[in-house]
Amino acid sequence: MAVMYVGRAKQCAAVVAALVALSVAMASAQAPVERHVGALTLLARPNSADNTVAFHASWADGRSSDFTLLDVSEPPPATIPMRLYSATRLLIYTEGHLYIVDALAGSVIDNFYFLGGPRFSPDGRYVAFQRTISRGSSFGDAVYLVYDLEQTASANQMIPGGPFTGIAVFPEENRAMGLYHAAADESQGHQAQSPIVWISNRQFVFVDNLGEATKVVLVDVSQGATAAQVKEIVLNPTAVIYPERLATYQSPAKELNAEAIELVSAVETGITVRLRFHNASMYRVSSVDVRFTLP
Repeated sequence: MAVMYVGRAKQCAAVVAALVALSVAMASAQAPVERHVGALTLLARPNSADNTVAFHASWADGRSSDFTLLDVSEPPPATIPMRLYSATRLLIYTEGHLYIVDALAGSVIDNFYFLGGPRFSPDGRYVAFQRTISRGSSFGDAVYLVYDLEQTASANQMIPGGPFTGIAVFPEENRAMGLYHAAADESQGHQAQSPIVWISNRQFVFVDNLGEATKVVLVDVSQGATAAQVKEIVLNPTAVIYPERLATYQSPAKELNAEAIELVSAVETGITVRLRFHNASMYRVSSVDVRFTLP
């Protein structure tokens, strides 16, 4: 009888363990969430156990595909940002990580990490963002990159097979040398002082600082990211900020942060943008208009 009791106990224990495993699996694999992105219907099923989301993509004509992405479980699939540029260019991204998927084939074309973005051109073709800071780096430096969704993944890399993606359009040294890292130390590192703002399908603007020079930068990718045209205008920080209201360790140029940029006018001879500043006591004005002369 004792032997039979032990055998039944082992069976019970095995059943309990199986039930626990099943409940864990059911809790990890959540119910699918249906999303509609353009003409595409997506069923997204997150799995918290391995931090993945399984997607089933279907089209109105009956075509479908399946793919799984890692590191996209936050935010939840119901709110995760998605954009459909074309049938072979579905963009799914979280805070800092973007996937480009061929929704017809169910294959990941490219994926990369980013800062300060992603910012999409109005027609969706271009993605502007900042390069991430390398692990172990002793300083941060802003490098502004562009990804062209009409090009292949390899065409969007300056260094084939490397860990970074995108074509550098600013600073000039990164653009000219085709490097993701050009600054040797903190004194050479640029700092972003505004969001990146597209003002047309092929032009975007941002504010950048290096040392005591703060500039408004206009980038034009009409001829493609690798042939980007860049214009810069240096701002006078003391015309915007009260220097006497800053602490002794603060620099007017480095404190000149634009919280928003908007297009004022665009004509054949020039483009005017408006920088808007925080409503802080150190600012003399709430906005400044900057004109770029063309061509």
